[in-house]
Amino acid sequence: FLVDYFGIRGFIPLSQAEPEFSRLGDKATGRRVSVKVIELDRGANRLVLSQSSHGISSEKQKEALKKVEIGKTYQAEVTGIAPFGAFVSVKIDNEINLPGLIHISEIAWEKVEATGSYVKQGQTLEVKAIGADQQSGKLTLSLKQLTPDPWDDVAKMFSIDTQVRGKVTRQTDFGIFVQLLPGIEGLIHISKLAPGEEPKQGEDIECTIEEIIPEKRKISLSLVT
Repeated sequence: FLVDYFGIRGFIPLSQAEPEFSRLGDKATGRRVSVKVIELDRGANRLVLSQSSHGISSEKQKEALKKVEIGKTYQAEVTGIAPFGAFVSVKIDNEINLPGLIHISEIAWEKVEATGSYVKQGQTLEVKAIGADQQSGKLTLSLKQLTPDPWDDVAKMFSIDTQVRGKVTRQTDFGIFVQLLPGIEGLIHISKLAPGEEPKQGEDIECTIEEIIPEKRKISLSLVT
């Protein structure tokens, strides 16, 4: 549920909503609810809330969080989709469902524009535990870390002075980013582009690889004219 508090938008995951309230669905629009803050990130404009008599502060959930092993894979069900990631319910010791978050940066190696393009509410998936904060009760998870990092083999896939085809994904003040493979982008610096003739976002272009620095996750490109 998305809620408004004096113009500030907050999010109540289904796992943090009272059962009776959850069943209202769209009929809950316009109602006032009592909530408590369980996560606040000003930098990411993220405010996560829980209905006051429910949620992450319960003793059972605190004990379950202590049992979470960082790096271990768990089964989870997606309970909510938000612009900044996906809320899930993680089964711990087959006893309790513990709420957690897959941040949008941990969904896939490539840049994710929309969470809902990768996961759906009600979907069951495997996740990796990457953080469990006992003080805040925050459980953070990852999908992408269960798959190989494409940058590990980038030197085997690309060579300097070769031509490659890619799609423009972002335009910035210092150049344009080009996706060569999912999770691998290169940069054409603005100094290598003719003013007014910069390729547009979504355009497929031919490039020449000028430099590859895997440890910095950096590939420098120039436009083939």
